[in-house]
Amino acid sequence: PERSESLTATLTANNRTLVSHSSPGRQSGVTGQSEASPSSPGRQSGVAGQSEASPSSPGRQSGVTGQSEASPSSPGRQSGVAGQSPKPALPPGVVPPVEPSKVKTTEDLYLTGLRLEQFHNPSREPDPYYEEALKRDPTDIRNNTALAILKIKRASFEEAEALLRKAVAHVQANYTRAKDGDSLYYLGLALKYQHKLDEAETWFQRAAWNQAWSAAANYQIAEIKGQQNKLDEALAYVDRALQTNALNTRALFLKSGILMRNGLGSEAAALRKQIRAIDPIDLRGFSDASELAVVATKMPNEALELAVSCLYSGLRKEAEFLLDRMPVKSPMVHYFRGYLTQVNGQAQTAAAHFKRGSAMPIDYVFPFQIEAVDPLRAAIAANPADPRPPYYLGLLLYDRQPAEAVKLWEKAVALDPALAVAHRNLAVAYARQDNGVPKAITAMEKAIASNPNDALYLFELDRLYEFAQVPVAKRVALFDQHAETAKKRDDAMSRVVTLRNLTGNYDEAISILSQRHFHLWEGGARFNVQDAWTDAHLLRGHRKMAEKNFSGALADYLKATQYPDNIEVTRGFRGGRYAEAHFYTAQALEALQRPAEAKKEYEAAAEALLGTEENPHPGIDSGAALLYYQAKSLEKLGQTARARKLYQQLIDTATAATRATHNDFFAKFGEARSPKQRAAQASYIAGLGYLGLKNTPQAKAQFQKALALNPYHLEAQSQLPQGQK
Repeated sequence: PERSESLTATLTANNRTLVSHSSPGRQSGVTGQSEASPSSPGRQSGVAGQSEASPSSPGRQSGVTGQSEASPSSPGRQSGVAGQSPKPALPPGVVPPVEPSKVKTTEDLYLTGLRLEQFHNPSREPDPYYEEALKRDPTDIRNNTALAILKIKRASFEEAEALLRKAVAHVQANYTRAKDGDSLYYLGLALKYQHKLDEAETWFQRAAWNQAWSAAANYQIAEIKGQQNKLDEALAYVDRALQTNALNTRALFLKSGILMRNGLGSEAAALRKQIRAIDPIDLRGFSDASELAVVATKMPNEALELAVSCLYSGLRKEAEFLLDRMPVKSPMVHYFRGYLTQVNGQAQTAAAHFKRGSAMPIDYVFPFQIEAVDPLRAAIAANPADPRPPYYLGLLLYDRQPAEAVKLWEKAVALDPALAVAHRNLAVAYARQDNGVPKAITAMEKAIASNPNDALYLFELDRLYEFAQVPVAKRVALFDQHAETAKKRDDAMSRVVTLRNLTGNYDEAISILSQRHFHLWEGGARFNVQDAWTDAHLLRGHRKMAEKNFSGALADYLKATQYPDNIEVTRGFRGGRYAEAHFYTAQALEALQRPAEAKKEYEAAAEALLGTEENPHPGIDSGAALLYYQAKSLEKLGQTARARKLYQQLIDTATAATRATHNDFFAKFGEARSPKQRAAQASYIAGLGYLGLKNTPQAKAQFQKALALNPYHLEAQSQLPQGQK
């Protein structure tokens, strides 16, 4: 596998991990990078194999009194026999962080921010916790440093410098030689990225006094000396770095390069062998030039990383050698080549390289190295009329500096109005701004006008239309106009199916779902063909029931949860809409005068397991509406008291959901619904509760409220006669 390890990537010194500048951070959804790109994995948690914990059930109940199946905290099965030790208590579950203003101390704010960095969560960012701490104490060393590190990762070096100067002023007050060198080191790093090399060296020297930072700081000084063409001094500082971290492959490679320059080829080769022994897939441990040529051909990003390492450690001739021999599959090769020649004082040659880079196709190009900022800004300065460099720089910065990325993309489309992908990226950015959906729709419509052959644009525009509550007719017209394009992607066709259900064209929806192979993936919340299949059959069944075609309705109700292989749906241990399907199947059987079979269906509905594997208690986003069908089934079975409790539970669940002020902390992959959609679903669920309790006026009001919030809510539509919607 390719690795994206740049010159200023992760340094490790005495188990302390420093900043990684080659990681792009959070996934932004910006076009230019394919899904699951090896060079851009998203923001990592910092703990191998560890993910955000969530409350879980201690194991399924076995049905035997006093006995349950073993859970992770309970080895073996508890027998419930007298005299046996009691079942160990489960550890407490993870508690979501409170709002920053409600955290009591600046230390707790700091620790909360660190935990959010370590365990990435789509609903929380660490910044507000550090910022709240600094409101209370602007001189707080740890919070200034933690926030500054985030700024460095996002290439906001000037902001990082300002924060770190506050920290170092405090930590060095009264002529104190700091025991903890974090802020000293990162101030040096922020200055180095601004090319303030002499001052950066000063702070690295101070940080190197601390044993924990000695290897990292001395290596950074070695790079500075290399950039200043003081290779003898660079070699001395590399040796210092290796004294406290002999496994630093970057330091070993820099030393190898300097020895090669000095004509000590055999010693340099021995160092590269050390690198290969430490990390067998690190390209720095190459055996000879022929291996480099093979890697550069098969894995150009890997070779580009090595060239960048050479460039920013002062080994410019080696960087030039690599760039000249790389197969040019990405314009970034030309941009780096142009920057290198510009640094060497060859402005005309640099301009020629920038021009070649901009002439290359933009498909599958996504700059990921923080070091790419300088070459792209140099290309913009060399030719301000060229739209490509600002487009590429926007890709690099969007996840780090979204406002700056928007400015760059706006500049790109002003220079080239036909640059469809830049319009699309602007739509993504605008949609995340307050009241930005109208601008996002305009930008996406321009993207489709420039490139009507990209099905992703159709999917994303329809989602914006849905959010803006555009009339269904306009949404249908979009896909009718681009019918062939929509067929290129499953997510686009899923929108077609949803629209067919919304407009009552159930036969067509079922036909698409029966014939097309839909491919699902982990976190595939972009579309839900399982619900679409169930909706189409249930709604068509309701229509047949109204027409007294009870046999036809029964067939549809039975098929509602019998999913064909081509839509890749499996039946889980719990969850799904089986309670709803069983209830309506029973209704059809009753209409056909088959009471014994109907009773079995009511029993199946009442016994269906709801919720999810992670949380068996159904919420508004995890099957709470199905409690209504269980309650109706219980009524049919004569258990009215239990039914009334479920109806009240529906109302209570909806009420609790309306009080929530933010997305679910435990939602995976950012799957939580928009606030309007959640509010609409809560109103619908409350309406079901009131309907079960025979409070018809309240039920009607809640269903109408749900449709006011979300006119596309199929279930709420089905509960109201046409004239009351």
